[in-house]
Amino acid sequence: MGGENVFAHKVQQEEDLLGYLKNVSALSVIQALQNDEKTCTVLLHHLANDERGGFTLYKGKLIHAWTEHLLGEEAAIELLVWDPVDATIYSMKKLPPKTIQRSIDQLTLEAFTHNDEIIAIQNPNEILRNLHLVDLDEELDFNGKEPHKKGGMTMAKDKMQGILERLSELGGYEGSAIISDEGLIMASHFIKEQPEDVVAALVQETVNMAQKVIEQAKWGKLDNLVIESQDDHKLILYRTKLGFVVLFGNKSLNLGLARVTVDEAAEDLEKA
Repeated sequence: MGGENVFAHKVQQEEDLLGYLKNVSALSVIQALQNDEKTCTVLLHHLANDERGGFTLYKGKLIHAWTEHLLGEEAAIELLVWDPVDATIYSMKKLPPKTIQRSIDQLTLEAFTHNDEIIAIQNPNEILRNLHLVDLDEELDFNGKEPHKKGGMTMAKDKMQGILERLSELGGYEGSAIISDEGLIMASHFIKEQPEDVVAALVQETVNMAQKVIEQAKWGKLDNLVIESQDDHKLILYRTKLGFVVLFGNKSLNLGLARVTVDEAAEDLEKA
């Protein structure tokens, strides 16, 4: 796991998850949060080529950015033209090192000077109105007020953990996890302790390979996946709006019952 993936993992594990936006341009997200002078980190999934990256704002100023291969201003210039993206927004209590000196306007000018694409910029207020709150008990106000929380991210994590504990009651259960589209573990539960970064990387690689096969066959997008090995180990993935519910099992796992249970867990996650 690279340094910036470790940083993204820490953000997801330690910061409050504020909400997410689907199918927007990276520049529109940055401008909307800049206008409201927000301090936050945003993880991005570039849907056109399945790249991941992110950026940190401090009081509306861009101070840090990264992609899978770049860091700082070079990364910012690349991700500013990403369109469309899915964006997941987190609070930022502990800031990363500052890797960007120039203003967003300067970086945007350079980004579009070297790129032939023209992005239709949405109204910032419209972008923020489309913000989906992950925790329904949290009311988020982007008009300069602090968010009012009732349980906050702790409640959301408790709900996720409860879903996984229910899966652990299955015979043949070895472990389970909820993994975001960015490949980061949001919650996990294993009989034997497992390194989360290895589990996340394994699932992400499996999803990427399956998605390539589906795209080549022109079957649309990956929804769920079941893998069985010769020694009767099993892996089940179900897509939700927040990522994947993943279940690991051995030969004692009743595959039919497991699929029904994971399907129910995925539905519960949609409501979490």
